[in-house]
Amino acid sequence: MTHKLQKRLKWCFMTKVSVVLPIYNVEKYLPKCLDSLINQTLQDIEIICVNDGSSDNSLQILKEYATKDSRIKIINQKNSGPGVARNTGIRAAQGKYIAFVDPDDWVEINAFEILYNATKEHKVDLVEYAITVYEENSRKKQIKNHLYRQEITNINDNPKIIFQGISAAWNKFCSAKLLKDYNILFSEGYCCEDLIFSVSVRAKAKMILYIDKPFYNYLHRKSSITHKKSAVNLLVPDFINDTLKFIQMENIYPRVEGDFWNCALGLLTTHYRKLPKENIDEYKAKCQSIMPEDIYKKFADYTKEKTFLRQLFSFGYNGKVYELTILGIRMKF
Repeated sequence: MTHKLQKRLKWCFMTKVSVVLPIYNVEKYLPKCLDSLINQTLQDIEIICVNDGSSDNSLQILKEYATKDSRIKIINQKNSGPGVARNTGIRAAQGKYIAFVDPDDWVEINAFEILYNATKEHKVDLVEYAITVYEENSRKKQIKNHLYRQEITNINDNPKIIFQGISAAWNKFCSAKLLKDYNILFSEGYCCEDLIFSVSVRAKAKMILYIDKPFYNYLHRKSSITHKKSAVNLLVPDFINDTLKFIQMENIYPRVEGDFWNCALGLLTTHYRKLPKENIDEYKAKCQSIMPEDIYKKFADYTKEKTFLRQLFSFGYNGKVYELTILGIRMKF
C-alpha cells in the first residue's frame, strides 16, 4: 500500500468533527452544554473536555456523561486558563474539523451537520456564523450577526475581514489541517486569548464561508472572569503586541493598519476598566510601549478619569462605537 493511499484511507476513517470544551467550575451550566452536543444530528463527533483544574462538581458531571457516551473524552490539567485548555484540545483532536464551545453555552442541535456539509459543498477550510446572546436569569435574547452578508471570501479579496465580526473562537468551524499545518493556537491567558487565534485562522484560511444564521447560543454571565476586575487583564497588551507582530510578519499590516488599531483601542480600553487600581500604571506603560504616539493619546483620552463635567458632557470613540454624553445621558452610534 502506497503512502498516498494510506493517507487517503486515514482521512476517510477520521472522525468528522472534534468539539473542544475548556472547563473550569461550570457545574451549573455544563449539563445543558453537553446535552446539546451528545444529541447533535451529526453523530460522528468526538467531545474533548479539558478539565482545567475545576474545584466544583464539573469533573464528576463529565465522568457521569462519559460512562453513557464514549464520544466524550476527558483530559485533566492544572488550572491554566481557557487558552491553554483549548490548545490541549487542539493537540488531542482526531477530527477533520474542530469546533470550540464554552461550557456555559450551547449549540443548536443540527449545527455541526450543517457546518460540516457546508465545508464540503463550498470547499472552504473555515466557516464563521452568527450567535444568539442570552442574558443570565432573563428571557432576553439578541441575535448578533456578522457585518457580512452570506458569502465566500478570503483576505486577498477582502483584508478587512481580519478584524471584523466576532473575534471569539466559538463561532468558528475550522479545518484541523489548517490549524495543525500552521500551528495556530491560542494565547496562554484568561482573557483576550482568542484574538491571535482568530486573526491567524482568518489570515491562513484559503477560503472562508460566512453564514448569517445563529448556530451558537452564548450565555452572558456577569459572574464570569471576563466581566470581573482582575490582574489577568494585564496580559492583554502582550496579546495585542503578539497580534501586531503576526500581521507585520505576514505582510498584512499595511492593508489593515487602521482596522488593527481600532480593534486594539477597543480591547485595551475595555480591559483597562477591568483592572484593579494597583495594576493600572503597569498596564498603561505596556500600552505606551506598543502604541504609536497618536494612538496612545487616544487611549489616554478614552481612559481619562471622568470629572463631574466630563460625566455631563463628553464625546469619544472606544474602537467600536462613538459615544456622546449630554447632561449625563449616554448615546452610542
